[in-house]
Amino acid sequence: MKVKFALISVILLLLVLGTPRPSFAWGTLISNVNTNLARYSPGDTVTIYVYLNNQSGSTFTGSVSLSITYKGNVVSGPGSQSISVGNGQTGNLSFNWTPPNTDYRGYQLDVTASDGSGVRDVNATAVDVSSDWGKFPRYGYVSSFPNGIDAYNMMWKLKNYHINAVQFYDWQYKHHNPYPGNGVAVWKDIANRDTYRTTISDLIIAQHAYKMLAMNYNLYGGAFDNYWNDGVPISQGIYTTTGSNKSPSQQYRVSLPSGWASPWLYEMNIRDSGWKTWIFAREADVFNNIAFV
Repeated sequence: MKVKFALISVILLLLVLGTPRPSFAWGTLISNVNTNLARYSPGDTVTIYVYLNNQSGSTFTGSVSLSITYKGNVVSGPGSQSISVGNGQTGNLSFNWTPPNTDYRGYQLDVTASDGSGVRDVNATAVDVSSDWGKFPRYGYVSSFPNGIDAYNMMWKLKNYHINAVQFYDWQYKHHNPYPGNGVAVWKDIANRDTYRTTISDLIIAQHAYKMLAMNYNLYGGAFDNYWNDGVPISQGIYTTTGSNKSPSQQYRVSLPSGWASPWLYEMNIRDSGWKTWIFAREADVFNNIAFV
C-alpha cells in the first residue's frame, strides 16, 4: 500500500509540474472594475468601467469579456471587446448593460481578459438593483468638512465600495442647536474644526449623483455647555439628584478633550416633552435648509 501511495503521489506531482503555466500573474492586467452608480433602480442602465494596467511583461492583444450572473445563473450580458495594451501601458473599456426589470436583486459581474494562449487575468464587481437603499443598506460616513475638498472624487471612492448611504458625522453647529442659521458659511464643529456649508452641499450633491443617501447625524440626547443660554431650560436635563433645585453641575455629562468647542456634553432627558419639542424643531431647521436624504 505504501508503494502504491508513493507511486500515485509521484504521478500527481508529475502531472502538476507538467501542466503548462500561464506567463502572467493575476492582477497584472486588469487593475480595477467598477460601475457608475452605487445603486440602480429597475430599468436603469448600468455602465461598467474596466481599467487596464499591463504589468505582465509583454503586450496584451486579445479580448475583455463580461459575464453577469444572478445566484450563479448567467443572465444576458454585453459580450466582449477587443483591445491591445503594451507592457507598462494603461487602457480602459466600458460596457453598458440593462438588468432585468426586477427589484431587489444583486448581480455578480466577472471580467475576463483572454488571448490566444487562454485566460490572462480576471476581476469582478457587483451591482445592486434596488429601488430602496434600505433593502440592502451599506453605510459609511464622513467626519470632516474642510474647504476645497474634491467631493465627487471622495464619493466616487465610497461608491466603488458599494456604499449606498453616507452619514455626516458631527457636521452640526451644536448638538442641541445643529443648524447654524441662514447665511452662516463657516462654523466650528464639536472638535473646534472649521465646517464649510459649501463642502456639505457639494458632498450631498455628489452622493445624490451616485445614487447614495445623505444621512444627517445628531446626538438626540446631548447638549453643549451653556445650552441654557440658547433657550433650552435646564429642567430638561438628566440629573444626579431628584431635588427641585437642580443646576448644570449636577447634570449627567461627559467631558470632552481640551480645546474642543465645548468642555462638556450634557445629557438631556429624551422623554421630556419640552426637549422633544425643542430638538424636533431644530432638526426641522436642518432638513428645511440642507438637502439631506
